[in-house]
Amino acid sequence: MASKYTGPNGSGRNDAHDLAVDASGNVYVTGFGNGSGTSYDYVTIKYDSNGNEVWVARYDGVYNSSSTDDKASCIALDGAGNVYVTGTSNDPLETKFVTLKYDSNGNRIWMTEHRGSYMEQLKTNLQALRWMPLQTSTSLERV
Repeated sequence: MASKYTGPNGSGRNDAHDLAVDASGNVYVTGFGNGSGTSYDYVTIKYDSNGNEVWVARYDGVYNSSSTDDKASCIALDGAGNVYVTGTSNDPLETKFVTLKYDSNGNRIWMTEHRGSYMEQLKTNLQALRWMPLQTSTSLERV
């Protein structure tokens, strides 16, 4: 079964950038999409093993503006069913690197942001995702 996410407006650009699969076959997809009255927002979606949408979590950054972009790029799962998403969030002065933690129901647990050079922050966020015990129930690999 295939599923298509069309965003809150039913149209606009929606890009998937990473996915993860848990031991039950649920699929988690993250990326970004046009918001309602905003520019790009993080979009994270959980689908059940039949391809049905279970929940959608959106993150519109601190500035909630139609002129700032928030783009998720990586996702990871831990053994307790929590979901970790990281990417970039632009404000008028700089790009920040934002990591979010969601519980298994899509409720945001925490958010952290970092400032610094792109490579420095990318390294920091990837290291943060790697130290967690990740689900490895499939042979899918990030490319």
